[in-house]
Amino acid sequence: MLPESSSSQRTLAQQLPYINDPYIIDIVKVTEDRVAEVELELQQQKKYTDEVETKMANLKYQVRIKYFIIFNNNLFKDNNKY
Repeated sequence: MLPESSSSQRTLAQQLPYINDPYIIDIVKVTEDRVAEVELELQQQKKYTDEVETKMANLKYQVRIKYFIIFNNNLFKDNNKY
């Protein structure tokens, strides 16, 4: 099941009755704090993943260039044998 959008969550929260139980209020607060922490961790992980993917693309490009140079040098050497 897909998560609800933040606007639908706000609408749902607005429809819920007010609860004056300190235990429930504390649980909700702890849960909201944990959600915020996990969202931050997710953003950091996405940033790290993007950085790693960029580095991998750069390394792949460098390898292609190196093999291209090696291949062309070998062709040049083979052509000069005759």
